[in-house]
Amino acid sequence: MSGIAVTGGKTSASCSAPAPATFVWYKNEVQVDPDSDTRYTITPSSSPGQSHTLLTITNATTDTDGSYNCEAIYQADASTEFTGGKVKSQSATLTVYRILGHPEDKFVLLENDITLSCQLNDSATITWYHNDKLIGPGVTSIQDNTVTSKLALSKVKWEDAGYYFCKGSYSQGTVSSTPAKVFVRGIWEAPKPVSVVLNYPATFQCVSRGEAEITWSFGEVKMDSTSSDYSDSNWLTIASLTIDKISVRDPASVTCHINYKSPDPMNISSDTVPITVFSVTKDPVNTIGIKTNNSTMSCVASGNPVPTVTWEKEGAGKLDLKSESVPSAGDNTVTSQLFFTDIKMLDAGSYKCVADYGGLGEHSSQAATLTVYELTKEPTEQAIEKGKPGVFECESNGVPDSVNWFKDDELITDKTDIKTESGKSTLTLPSVEFSDKGDYKCEYVFKQGRISSSEATLSVRGFYVEPTDSVGVQDNSVTFTCIVHGESEATIKWKNRDSSMEGLVSTGLVKIETSYSEPNTTSLLKLTGLKHGVYDDSRVTCTADFSSPTLSLTSKVGKLSILMIVEAPKDTAAVNTLTATLTCKVDKTGVISWYNGTELMAGQSSETLTLDPVTEYDQGEYHCRATFCCRELRVRGCD
Repeated sequence: MSGIAVTGGKTSASCSAPAPATFVWYKNEVQVDPDSDTRYTITPSSSPGQSHTLLTITNATTDTDGSYNCEAIYQADASTEFTGGKVKSQSATLTVYRILGHPEDKFVLLENDITLSCQLNDSATITWYHNDKLIGPGVTSIQDNTVTSKLALSKVKWEDAGYYFCKGSYSQGTVSSTPAKVFVRGIWEAPKPVSVVLNYPATFQCVSRGEAEITWSFGEVKMDSTSSDYSDSNWLTIASLTIDKISVRDPASVTCHINYKSPDPMNISSDTVPITVFSVTKDPVNTIGIKTNNSTMSCVASGNPVPTVTWEKEGAGKLDLKSESVPSAGDNTVTSQLFFTDIKMLDAGSYKCVADYGGLGEHSSQAATLTVYELTKEPTEQAIEKGKPGVFECESNGVPDSVNWFKDDELITDKTDIKTESGKSTLTLPSVEFSDKGDYKCEYVFKQGRISSSEATLSVRGFYVEPTDSVGVQDNSVTFTCIVHGESEATIKWKNRDSSMEGLVSTGLVKIETSYSEPNTTSLLKLTGLKHGVYDDSRVTCTADFSSPTLSLTSKVGKLSILMIVEAPKDTAAVNTLTATLTCKVDKTGVISWYNGTELMAGQSSETLTLDPVTEYDQGEYHCRATFCCRELRVRGCD
């Protein structure tokens, strides 16, 4: 019989003996029974003088390995006196070439390495197959009549998954291992980078090849376990992560983690994928605008492509506001400016910019407030009496860096009369002079600009000349003068104490002459025929009335004194060598001079003139003259 077979193969053994004989087969001294083991078939045959037997073994396995021999059995034959008997052949050994070690199923991560192993007995040529396709020999080694072949798969790819088996080739045939399945695990579909508008949702998907538990990391934060759907038909596990609302505080990346359990537990994580957040990256800031001036607000938004930026005012929605958007080269941002020109109080309010990303959504900036500074109080036109205080006031709804005051467009450099506190500024003129008249305005200085008030005119009105104390001589006249300064003609009236003097004009005793030569109104009051009982102890004042703006002025009091000689010298007859006395008395204090004819008598200044002794040369006409000095600066002489 042949001594070699391959696993699953077929072999046979034969015996012959002189005829007639029957045969029995033994394996390892145990009779072979084809009825109980169908792998064995015994076929008898004969030839002249010979009997034959054939043992056929099919589907050889390790069970059929062993020592085989046949036994020839002869029956007794009385005619020949043969008593019968048994004769055994020598033993022949059957060796089955077979797979001693089959390759085993393997789980491997994508891009990793694995090795498949196959062992056969005796000498064989071993080749490997992948999904029934020959891929070549492995690395073979022989030890103790055992042949080992290793198939190394480096940096495994998806297409490396499938069934692998080895085939041993002998001269008697071939033997193949049972297939081993290689499962390639890994990330079939990694989460992809996303671009999302701030405060909008973002969704990620991670697909694993092989059944697994998939979890997520959001930045460095491990997310709670998420559900994973496994499909056995395509050997895929699918997991998704939805972040409902991306905020500026959120991490900018996502990672999925795949945990493979039995058999052969292993873990793998995807690459970290970035989250690109489109948003307004620079909000507009609170802005102060100066009424009638210009100002701007700006914001910066990111996006690819860059968004369309519009502006809204709170309570008014989207407005057709003047703005300009300028993309920045290379960094996917756009800067938008909102322009305010000739700012009005209606412009004050809350503004925001809105970046529109088309189908992705839109993002609004934080609101910024435009505060409009204006003068809530401006200086007003004033007419002030000379010597009285004057005050101009300005006030703003903002606190300025400084305040300037101007007179006739000239900066007032003396700040002693200027007081500014918070948004209010006051210019005080402690005692108004005629030189203070002019146009005044304030200017508020802010970092954002300047505000100037309207001009307010200061009119200074007062007396250039007022009535003064006067001394009049009996039967003569006296004149009081009143000159009033103002930008318009004043109505001047005269009073003696509280009585109007206009009513005396018709008597001829009072004359009033008034004239106007800008900016002065002059009035002269002339009292004629001065007598006691008419003008004694007069107190004269003038009043000046202005109509626009209304102002009434009252002058100082001018006192009138009337001078009279109350006792005149009388004709006197005197005896030669005796004494003669002449008397001259006046009602006011004055300097009395005596005249002899036209000659002034030296040293004679008293009310009494004494001639002692009287001589013939003293005879003649004598008279006295009283000279009075008026008060203040005016001097009047009286005869």
